[in-house]
Amino acid sequence: MAVQQHEALLRLTGGHPLALSMAAKLATEHGQEPPGDWQPVSDVLRHLLDRLIGEVPTPAHRRALEVCAHVLDITQALLQAAAPGQAEELFAWLRDQPYIVAGRHGLHPHDLVRRLLNADLRWRDPDGYQEMHTRVRAHLIERARAASGPAVLPAALAPSYLHRHNGFVSRFITWRDAGRVHEDVLRPGDQAAVLRLIRQAEGPHSAAVAGFWLDRQPSAFRIYARFATEDLLLGGHRIRRGETVTVALASASRAAGPAEAADRLDVTRPDARHLAFGHGIHYCLGAPLARLEGAIALRVLLHRLPDLAWADPSAQRHWLPAGITRGPVTLPVRFTPADVTTLR
Repeated sequence: MAVQQHEALLRLTGGHPLALSMAAKLATEHGQEPPGDWQPVSDVLRHLLDRLIGEVPTPAHRRALEVCAHVLDITQALLQAAAPGQAEELFAWLRDQPYIVAGRHGLHPHDLVRRLLNADLRWRDPDGYQEMHTRVRAHLIERARAASGPAVLPAALAPSYLHRHNGFVSRFITWRDAGRVHEDVLRPGDQAAVLRLIRQAEGPHSAAVAGFWLDRQPSAFRIYARFATEDLLLGGHRIRRGETVTVALASASRAAGPAEAADRLDVTRPDARHLAFGHGIHYCLGAPLARLEGAIALRVLLHRLPDLAWADPSAQRHWLPAGITRGPVTLPVRFTPADVTTLR
């Protein structure tokens, strides 16, 4: 086989030995000697799908497979939105297929089957592919808008997966192990594990700070848990295969070497290191705009309302039950209304 074909075949099969062998054999049989941008022809895709999936009962079942391959995880409601009709029957059929995996948020196909189904549909019916994409995207966006609590993270992640092929989104989101990591509320039984992890990673002072807020505002905490797939040593603590690892996101900006008194708001802090905008390849692309908007909004607010203050500083405040974007449920304030005619 020509060297130019190697990379395309590896992308298609994901390096799966059996599929790679089959694809190479089929491509060679067809006598293809294309340039480096070669894409598998219809016969190669069809033969691979026939051997890996077998016969599909009806066009509706095929459509269900194609929708399943297009999304990160499929639910019965999503299948109904993308292919109205026999959603309950088709979802049950999908669940029984040996190449379909049941995860925390729904069903998804084996990576190789997903790639083949997507490539085949995009080649065979580009208009149908786009129509399905539009339906699915509308449903997922509405679901993300309506999500709350622990459902927000997976609901927000799902629409981004639809654009994994555009060469841009995949630079910032990998979607690897998406089903193994999940957001959840902090439960009473989690507190000891969270404090133990913070103590081991950051020391007793950080654990004491976390304990202070865990006692007073437990609803403000979210935990991110994943299951260890093998025995490992993390921060001096041995984690056994199958055990759950829990991380308190609220302590992220109190990692090793944080600014002094990180629990105190200090707008004059000279070394304002924090993780509010993420870090590394996951750094927020909108951070410069967010900083500019914040600076403008605060400047205008304080200019127009120079005596803005809490109406009752001693009153107990209730916080929104969110672990990423926090704030009080209500914040009564007092101020002297400005004369808008003098503001410029």
